Amino acid sequence: MALSKAEAELRKKGHFFIEGEAAEQILAGIPDDYSVIGPIREKLAVKYGPIESAADLAYGVTSTEDRGSYRLEDTGKHTLGNARPINSPKRFTHKPEEVLYETSRTQQGNIKYSTGPTRIEKLAFFGLKPCDVNAMSVMDLTFNKNFHDPAYDRNRRNNIIIGLNCLEPGQNCFCATFDTGPTLKDGFDLCLTELDSGYLVEVGSKVGAQIIGDADLRPASQDMLEVKEERAEKARHGMSKAFNLSKAVEALNENYDHPYWEQPSERCLSCANCINVCPTCYCYQIRDKSNVSGSKSVRTRTWDACQNLAFAAVHGGNFRPNRADRLRQWVNHKLNWTIEQYGRAGCVGCGRCITSCPTRIDITEPVWRLGGEGVKLDS
Repeated sequence: MALSKAEAELRKKGHFFIEGEAAEQILAGIPDDYSVIGPIREKLAVKYGPIESAADLAYGVTSTEDRGSYRLEDTGKHTLGNARPINSPKRFTHKPEEVLYETSRTQQGNIKYSTGPTRIEKLAFFGLKPCDVNAMSVMDLTFNKNFHDPAYDRNRRNNIIIGLNCLEPGQNCFCATFDTGPTLKDGFDLCLTELDSGYLVEVGSKVGAQIIGDADLRPASQDMLEVKEERAEKARHGMSKAFNLSKAVEALNENYDHPYWEQPSERCLSCANCINVCPTCYCYQIRDKSNVSGSKSVRTRTWDACQNLAFAAVHGGNFRPNRADRLRQWVNHKLNWTIEQYGRAGCVGCGRCITSCPTRIDITEPVWRLGGEGVKLDS
């Protein structure tokens, strides 16, 4: 049966529809030598973790977030995109701890040198939120723009990205600020959108097309695409924390020495929860360890955080000894200074730092307090 002109155009653009359950068909198309990471339910939260089949995915739950609060509830509906994972893909591509190299002394007294793990890990990420997909591109700029970091490149080089558009943003979400959500524009092999009777599937690469080669597809209709856009617009306008980024940058620059910074710092614990859950925070420290005899040593890279007191300590002093200094630095680096460095903000608006802060500090609060209603996101 010949396709209509409209259907042919949609097929050319790579928009398809899978009726009913799509995950099982898509997962079946991922090569066997890939480890699959997806949203799973673990006790009281949803997190990204290893999955073996579609049955492992966190269906039928929704998450409710507030400042310092995360609650998971059963919905009774077979939906996947309503819960926001508490962790990010960062822990799989920029691992909390990894070996950079090892040395050992041979019996002849020579030093033998070997790099860390050389096996290139093949990871397929399924059901990533748009903010997390965009966060991976921010991390790419950090580790692979000017110089290629071997350890990061080993984890990131062979990734398959299957995104899931987020049409039910949480209370702490503000991805509309950075245009990193609620839908994906690029950076994916496949992108899914949950509709009432199935999944809209957008192909972003040849790899993505190969994965769904045996899936039960039909061309997406124009009505489906319009439903997607209508729900996406509703989601964008539903983010109360979203703000105008250029006006926020102006407010932060004009108020660098404002006494306001002392207020949130009074309750900051310097616990670094915000840094650990952030999908784009990349700071690390290097640790060297050796055995008692000195015949073996290992150099590892571990996560570090600018909220830690020792982070800015150098010989002779500490150039950010106060919590107010460290908090101001973190907010400006995420929302302001990274734009000068990479041409885009170092924040993607996922809101995890707000959710995870035990003293309810909100990264968007300085913007609103210093910029007022003038930073409101244009409608």
